[in-house]
Amino acid sequence: MALDIDSGDVVEAEFKQFQKGTKMESQKIIKLTAENVKRLKAVEITPDGGCVVIGGNNAQGKTSVLDSIAMALGGKTNIPGKPIRDGQEKASVIVETDQLVVTRVFTSGGSRVEIKNKDGLKFSSPQSILDALVGSIAFDPLEFSRKPAKEQLETLRDVCGIDTEEIENEIRNVFESRKLANAAVCVRS
Repeated sequence: MALDIDSGDVVEAEFKQFQKGTKMESQKIIKLTAENVKRLKAVEITPDGGCVVIGGNNAQGKTSVLDSIAMALGGKTNIPGKPIRDGQEKASVIVETDQLVVTRVFTSGGSRVEIKNKDGLKFSSPQSILDALVGSIAFDPLEFSRKPAKEQLETLRDVCGIDTEEIENEIRNVFESRKLANAAVCVRS
């Protein structure tokens, strides 16, 4: 007896199995490895805290690091016409979270993606899994880079789980104290 299962049902079943026992909001990149992506020759980033600062001179690959994450997780709409560094035949990005390892390889013929769970089991419909996952915890680094500074700060606070309310209250209190002290000086003058 054969089972007649729609491929969408298989993807949904795989994703639901993945979600079981997984806190979707806790998906954080624990390691990024990229080779020959855009301007990058090779980079490996293993965050050891809440946020990672990516800095450098112009045209050194900062945006390529962010693009590599977007290309690995986002799929075709996030892959530029030329994802492979000049002079190379192949590029790759590996994004490891606490639950998944996403590997995307680029060649002149296109790209392929593979997703394994923490136990090493492959998902049969990797891009569909990514679409569902990214939709539920989306952080678009390119969109972030285009936001005004104030909105970037707000996003970083949310993503990193930083509560600045106490510091902001202290700043307001100091400002008010200085304002009152200045007013008192002006009255005496």
